[in-house]
Amino acid sequence: CEKNNIHIIDLYKTQEKIAELYETFRNQSSIGNKIMLVGTKRVASSHVSDFGEKTGMPYISHRWLGGMLTNWKTIRVPINKLLEYEENKATGELENMIKKEAVMLEKEMKKLALNFDGVKDMKGLPDALFVVDVENEKIAVQEAVKMGIPVYGLVDTNSNPNNLTNFIPINDDSSKTIKFVLNYLAQAVNEGQESARKQGLVQKLEGEGGPKVFSLNS
Repeated sequence: CEKNNIHIIDLYKTQEKIAELYETFRNQSSIGNKIMLVGTKRVASSHVSDFGEKTGMPYISHRWLGGMLTNWKTIRVPINKLLEYEENKATGELENMIKKEAVMLEKEMKKLALNFDGVKDMKGLPDALFVVDVENEKIAVQEAVKMGIPVYGLVDTNSNPNNLTNFIPINDDSSKTIKFVLNYLAQAVNEGQESARKQGLVQKLEGEGGPKVFSLNS
């Protein structure tokens, strides 16, 4: 709302939207959907990476490269190169190379990892996008909208939420706020993933003739 030319965020609405997004993230992950998190500004970057590591969801925390969604096949080329370099390092091939060449490859691998480490395991387009700061990540939002991917995010008083499926009105420049929200949403994702694992186990047991009852005397 606006009062005396000052925009004020209704914290009750913020709380309500956080709860809505919690359910969305939990439900999406419970059916195996992938939610890509995007937050490249300094106050968000480390929290975005942390979210990806906790949940296994794809993320971009350094820089959004144009075409990440609209030209995915081309983006896969440097990602495959990164995976190849990592494989070579894991198998010890770099140790057998000339020192100068090995140093150059290590440098190139670090550069690629900075841009693609969070999406190197992503097999295709994500099912949803979540952005920290709509204005800062507007290219990512535009690409998602063009590809028909629902977009969620944090929206401050200086941002336009029109292209978002749902959003949390909040101060998106506060590191503590971003960390709190992402930790909460990571919990939702983990809860949904755990639900999916349990459901998969039940289906497996049913496929094998139903739940098993074990006896200590058997």
